[in-house]
Amino acid sequence: MVTSQTGAETKNPFDRYTQSYGGRWQGKLVWDRLNYTRALNILSHPFYAGVYTFGRHKSYKSINAQGEIVVQTRRQAMNEWPVFIKDHHLSYITYEVFELNRQRCLLNKSNKSSVPVAGPAREGATLLQGILYCNQCGRRLTIRYAGKDGSIPTYECNWRKREGLTGKSCFSFRADVADPVVEKAVISVLTPAHLDIAVSALEQVEKRNSALNRQWEMNVQRHQYQADLAQRRFEQVDPANRLVAASLEKSWNSELEKLSEAKREYELQLRQQQKSLSASKKQEIKALADRIPELWSATTNFKDKKRIIRLLVSDITVAKIGDKLLLLKLRWQTGQVQEFQVSLPLNIADQLRYPKAIVEQVRELTKLYGDDRITADKFNQQHIISATGKPFTEEMIQWIRFKHHIPLPLIKFEHELTVSEVATRFSISTHMVYYYVAANVLTSRKTRKCILIRVNPQDDAAFRQALDNAPKAAPRISKKEPDYV
Repeated sequence: MVTSQTGAETKNPFDRYTQSYGGRWQGKLVWDRLNYTRALNILSHPFYAGVYTFGRHKSYKSINAQGEIVVQTRRQAMNEWPVFIKDHHLSYITYEVFELNRQRCLLNKSNKSSVPVAGPAREGATLLQGILYCNQCGRRLTIRYAGKDGSIPTYECNWRKREGLTGKSCFSFRADVADPVVEKAVISVLTPAHLDIAVSALEQVEKRNSALNRQWEMNVQRHQYQADLAQRRFEQVDPANRLVAASLEKSWNSELEKLSEAKREYELQLRQQQKSLSASKKQEIKALADRIPELWSATTNFKDKKRIIRLLVSDITVAKIGDKLLLLKLRWQTGQVQEFQVSLPLNIADQLRYPKAIVEQVRELTKLYGDDRITADKFNQQHIISATGKPFTEEMIQWIRFKHHIPLPLIKFEHELTVSEVATRFSISTHMVYYYVAANVLTSRKTRKCILIRVNPQDDAAFRQALDNAPKAAPRISKKEPDYV
């Protein structure tokens, strides 16, 4: 970025100009605005890495349905270019940086990719975007936002539905179900113990690099000695011996080329080696490992979190087991596979459904007390809340008994009978029993289930006498129609 002297505005020089050539402007320099196509061409063209190429594109001829010859130009793969010369000219970037940029572009490609790629890390609130794959169809899961205001991110595999192969998606689940599991696994890897192992391995690599550097230095010294020896031989020869002088000069040039090649390979080897860490840096890394969970929680930049996860995790295959269980097969970048089983959240009907333990407890308390109010009080005394998060009420206990067919027990004292039993015993109708109960001829008590009537021997004799003294209804006389003569 270029900032003006006043500091009032900040301009990017690439926002206005870039270099282009070819066509009618062949041989001229024309500056134009940088766009996406030109930026992608700069990143993918090896010319900027000092490589001369030929044959990056190839023309193919075909005949269409109208019999016309059609010429199409297709981009060739890098291994199919006929000419590829490294270090041909001065480069803007090294070839290693060019390869890194090319690999990054391939990983960020999100359309028409021959191999599954995660794509670029985006700003969304999901951490596993781009690395989740369906176990059924092998396709990458996409992101959907559910909820009233679209605030609930979900993962969904809808490729088969989109292609018309089926009427529904393979499966879908909320992001907050799988993200915390993988997040916890990644944080557990970044522990002080693991970092100690990594630092120890880095020390071993440093020792190996030191030994290799010594061998490369000895190789350069040997070529330097051979070049100096050839130079002294050439300087000591008699100029009159042209053939000998030419032979020694050719030998000297050959040794100088070998020396230059040895130095170039040594420099390349140094660039490829990992930089060593000082003792203070190693201590800082170990101290940072203790704060990783704290720093991870404090970070709100989801793009940074996604990049960290992709550095450690290659991909995750998701399989749904039944209706309420997910199987996550996490493959680390090292190739090791780790499996996690995640329980899916219950739907609203299952969340409001009382567990079997509560139902059995209601059954036992009902048998013991036979009163829904007492059962509700027992639950509230134990600080057990209902499925809706509220204290138990009598109506809630009644609903549980209704849904699970738990009848109230009939608790009768000695000499107590129900209305139907009294009607059978005295050969009268149940309506007459209710009549005598209302007239206080029979002693009764009302329960939540029915009316219980006390019929002891004294009550039995008194009630039979009352029945005998009761007025009898006169028999109904049918009116006979008169006879007509």
